[in-house]
Amino acid sequence: MSKDKRDLFDVLGISTYEHSYTELLATLFEERQEWARDFFRKVFGHLPAEGTVRTKTQLSVPHEGGGRTKDRLDLVLAFGDAAPDIWVVEAKIKSSESSDQLRRYESQKAQQEIADELGLKKPSQDNWHYSYLTLEGEDPTGPTQFRSITYEPLREILPANPDLATELFPAYSGLRSRFVDYYKARGEVTEGKAPSDSTPLEGYLNGTWGLIDERNKFHWLMERIAKDLGGPKFEFGIAQNKAFAKPMCRTRNLRWQGKKYGEDKARLRECFDVHLELQLISGDSVSFVLHYETNPYKPGLSTDTTIDKEELEEYWESRRQFAHCLSRYEGELKANCWKLTQYPLQLAKCSENFKLNNTVGSFREWVREGAEAITEAAERAGKEVGLWK
Repeated sequence: MSKDKRDLFDVLGISTYEHSYTELLATLFEERQEWARDFFRKVFGHLPAEGTVRTKTQLSVPHEGGGRTKDRLDLVLAFGDAAPDIWVVEAKIKSSESSDQLRRYESQKAQQEIADELGLKKPSQDNWHYSYLTLEGEDPTGPTQFRSITYEPLREILPANPDLATELFPAYSGLRSRFVDYYKARGEVTEGKAPSDSTPLEGYLNGTWGLIDERNKFHWLMERIAKDLGGPKFEFGIAQNKAFAKPMCRTRNLRWQGKKYGEDKARLRECFDVHLELQLISGDSVSFVLHYETNPYKPGLSTDTTIDKEELEEYWESRRQFAHCLSRYEGELKANCWKLTQYPLQLAKCSENFKLNNTVGSFREWVREGAEAITEAAERAGKEVGLWK
């Protein structure tokens, strides 16, 4: 973190603690209720019900099932009294949320608890609104009523010098600056204004402050590179194992992903996911690989006793055939710095990782050349084995 950009959030150690943001937003929305109404309007395209705006943070709702007995909602806003709009917001800064937990917030029992806590009659179903609030607008991990939104509208809603109580202003200023800095930096990268091609990749990634970290900067640059390639967008995430959690991204041609296992009685062999994956390696480099997995990814597949043995063998045979077809292009892949591998997920790898002390421009070129070489070979292999036309 750049020391000259430290703020109150850094000093207090609450930089990535979402409750510090939702608690402050709730206070501000009660102080200046027009800001809450403007945020609702920006998200939903219309104003909420007229009347008092009430907020509640860390609201307990029943957890049906084993383990803990209560879940805690990050932020709830109620607009009006007679026929109120209730806005349920699950907010994240750097973490993610289980869809199972989000679905529990949608239950009738949870709705009644929320209404009771706010001192309201239970609104009609049309007056419930669910949002999943993140920096980048990520979707929840599975289907729910929660729709993804970002903090970006707050840049316009929260003015630079509002009429606020003196004790609130330092925290307010820090909060606003964080959102302004984040989305300004994001736009500069994705629009190609920064960093310059001559900047060392390591220097670009290390220049972090406020809400901006290595993961964000890697993902933004990959979003810009996706535009360079003119193909499908990258999916972003974190590659995790016991040793580290580092940013990664993946992309695929649309036909490289089959049916979803568990839907429409699809056989496992039909549920393939062939994709390219780039990962920031702990240390000093970026790896580039070709994966063949299930859709969705199922860990521990070889020992999964819930799947019929015949289905498993069909899947592995289809994967072996794809790998065999890919091996026919081994010579041209080697000429383009790719090598074939044999791992449970990985089938090919760029033979040399990209070193972070090289420039952003050379990284963009490395990704472009690598993607073109492996995409052509994988495309032909998939057609030959009949995975796609």
